[in-house]
Amino acid sequence: MIKTLASLLIIFSVGANDYKSFNQPDPSKLPYFEVGDLNPVWEVKEENKKRFLKIEDFNLISNQKENFSSSDFKGKVSVLNFFFATCPGYCPIMTKNIKFAFEDYKENKKVNFVSLSVTPTKDTITVLNSYADKYKINFSNWHLVRGNRDTIYQIAREQLQTDLDVDLKKSEDQFVHSESVYLIDENLFVRGIYNGNKKQSMLKMAQDMKLIMNEEKTKENL
Repeated sequence: MIKTLASLLIIFSVGANDYKSFNQPDPSKLPYFEVGDLNPVWEVKEENKKRFLKIEDFNLISNQKENFSSSDFKGKVSVLNFFFATCPGYCPIMTKNIKFAFEDYKENKKVNFVSLSVTPTKDTITVLNSYADKYKINFSNWHLVRGNRDTIYQIAREQLQTDLDVDLKKSEDQFVHSESVYLIDENLFVRGIYNGNKKQSMLKMAQDMKLIMNEEKTKENL
């Protein structure tokens, strides 16, 4: 039974004034984030990439397809956040703000928008489709995702460290509720972490998505 909301973790956001800031040595590139302290690193050697935050294997279900897995991230630029359909507070605000970034990419097959439900037993596919209708996000590249609760929480807490430092004594019944939005590259590495409750942060993310796409084009031309 869900008892309380988890506190919010504010971590790093590239260029967002309301987040902890760091120097950006090359504005044409995005950093990787070290596991543990989320330290941003710009100069990365291939053999050292195991140090960095990355989406690992999972299998879930989306309102767009029956089998939605980590393989759906491969070869695409992805935006990921956590929400629940009955959220009365900032989930609707976050969804509306993400749409500012989504508008430029809503028909781009090389881009994924992924919203993972943190109350998957309540958020059935029918409920998720109703949420999609309400916020007008019925496009094939925006997935509202549910499935095994343990898998979703493993992605949030272990893979993305969404609320790692909030409350080390928190019970397993407490659930992830974060305003963080993650930008993930075609190799499943996290390349940006933003405040979904800030429109400007989402507009900055939309710009950063272009940086990743240009990065991949450069690799293809080498």
